[in-house]
Amino acid sequence: MPHISSYPLGKNQIDRLNKDFSRLLASTVAGTREQALSELLTHTERLMIAKRLGMLLLISQGESTYQISKLLRVSSSTVARFEVKVEGGKFDRTLIFLQKKKQTKWIYDMLAELALVPFELKQRPRKIREQKERIISRDQP
Repeated sequence: MPHISSYPLGKNQIDRLNKDFSRLLASTVAGTREQALSELLTHTERLMIAKRLGMLLLISQGESTYQISKLLRVSSSTVARFEVKVEGGKFDRTLIFLQKKKQTKWIYDMLAELALVPFELKQRPRKIREQKERIISRDQP
């Protein structure tokens, strides 16, 4: 888990930082945005965000809590908390973004990679390919 400084910021400072971060994401082209996020976020922070996006997408597609927790290697209580927030509308705008066909391919690729990393040494290449295709095929109508 990333370390959060114990020195508190005021509400105005937090609002300003959030606006600046949002502006960075909105005003840069994809390549520059990707570079900036790689520079600003640690591997752990990027992985946490990717897992959250994956949870949201899989929840919206009706996957079970158990399946999501196994696939993304998060606790079932974490998935359940996200499910409650999704039902409450907390992630409506993010879900609209994720459900656009164009936006989901990279998430499915990431989910496939997350699901297969621990098993790659234990399974034959054909089995790995089949699992990856099954995960990616969820995006097909």
